[in-house]
Amino acid sequence: MLSTIEIRSLLDLKLHKEEMSSFLSKQSVISSLYHQPVYIEQVLSTKNNIKNFNIILIKNKKDIIAIYPFYVVYENFDLKLGLVDLISVPMRKLRIFGNNFAFDNSCDFIDFNSYFKDALDRYADHYDIGFLEAVPVGSTLISHFSCANNNVRIDPIAKNPDNVWLLEFPESWDEYIGAMRYKTRYNLNCRVKKITCTFDGHVRLQRYREVVDVEPFLFVLNDIYQHTWQAHAFGCFCRNSEEDRAKNVALAELGALDCFALYVSGEAIAYLRGYQHKGIYYYEEIGYKKSWRKFAPGSVLNMLMLPILFSDGNIKTLDFGYGDNDYKQIFGNKFYSAHNIFLVKKWSLGAILSRLQHYLQSFYVKIRNLLLMLKMDKKIRFFLKGKKNVNHI
Repeated sequence: MLSTIEIRSLLDLKLHKEEMSSFLSKQSVISSLYHQPVYIEQVLSTKNNIKNFNIILIKNKKDIIAIYPFYVVYENFDLKLGLVDLISVPMRKLRIFGNNFAFDNSCDFIDFNSYFKDALDRYADHYDIGFLEAVPVGSTLISHFSCANNNVRIDPIAKNPDNVWLLEFPESWDEYIGAMRYKTRYNLNCRVKKITCTFDGHVRLQRYREVVDVEPFLFVLNDIYQHTWQAHAFGCFCRNSEEDRAKNVALAELGALDCFALYVSGEAIAYLRGYQHKGIYYYEEIGYKKSWRKFAPGSVLNMLMLPILFSDGNIKTLDFGYGDNDYKQIFGNKFYSAHNIFLVKKWSLGAILSRLQHYLQSFYVKIRNLLLMLKMDKKIRFFLKGKKNVNHI
């Protein structure tokens, strides 16, 4: 007999923290690092724009078999044409810790996606629009939402799916690098050699893993970020806030923090924000100073970082996340197709905006294909990113 417990306050979360942690530690449980109650507690305690949250525990008798962790933030919904913001509308946006739910894979007699859909449907009055990232093509969750009597429907952001790239670790670094095409491997090694020879070997990679490393790493990240193409395209903001520190301290206390910075002659020029948990490395964000672009610092960082992860021996999979960025295709060796999806109530403002975004994305894809055909894509990317060479990371 299945039962549910709904956690709607930090006090309730504290009461259930131990049993949640015990459930998530099981090898049979499919979960994300971001389902850990210590992490959830820090986010809920420090993120100022959270309107409400609901963490649903599904139990079989006395044992947890699934966790559905929702929260709602009040922030702008940005209608975009590619990288360009057209209009912003403040809305209640549903988010899901870890972008998915946690469940016990040994309970194969339960359709967890059906329960997940029902939970999202019941919670519909609390949000204007929701967001599900990287829902695999063919997922039963999509078919469950096609039912006509749902309060909520799904709306893919783009007509065609994109890819989620992974690196499934073979036995050794030599086996991995040897499986690459010769030209790809040669070019990557040349990039490492170029920067090393140019600066007489004064190139090093710093690893950040402990609680005491959080502040030094965020200081470096914040400094580099102000000079990245991401800051140029999306705007500068502080990457060393109280919220950032609290979340990363929580992850470091779990033993999950695993970030890197690339130094050349004492100057930090690139960073990788990443975490590892239960054999998975979460490759969250990479950035570098635009002034160093001719040395391909992103590629160099990856070439120095990956052998370290191989030598650790405990990583089985590296998750690059959603999107077909060049570096993901170069360093990844496996992918699956997925959709980013909006959750909207029928005939609501969220439904209208999601449809507009869908059409804008389709229009953008057509424009991009036209630019590729006319060989104008690099000029446009130069304008948006402020960089002359866009062939590397």
